[in-house]
Amino acid sequence: MRPTRYVSLAVRKLPEVEQAKTLMTEAMEWSVFTWLFRKGTVREVADAANAALDKLNEATKSHWSDEIKAAYRASSRKDANTDSHPSEMPKSNSSCKK
Repeated sequence: MRPTRYVSLAVRKLPEVEQAKTLMTEAMEWSVFTWLFRKGTVREVADAANAALDKLNEATKSHWSDEIKAAYRASSRKDANTDSHPSEMPKSNSSCKK
């Protein structure tokens, strides 16, 4: 294999996310009654996974240079301006005469 300037990095798996994935996979087999009894646990595990992802997101972005932060903000603004779904677009004023 030819060496490249890119280094393969291992992805760090968050235990909270792994726990949520395992529980959600298991939950696909649950009956309605099991869901009713376990939905609180599912919500807690999902909230913990989301909190862990938010914390990692903040930690990652805190290490960005000012140049990267500015580029990200500019990209986010650009995406917000072009993210309209066709059904959200204003309809044309031309109407058919009957």
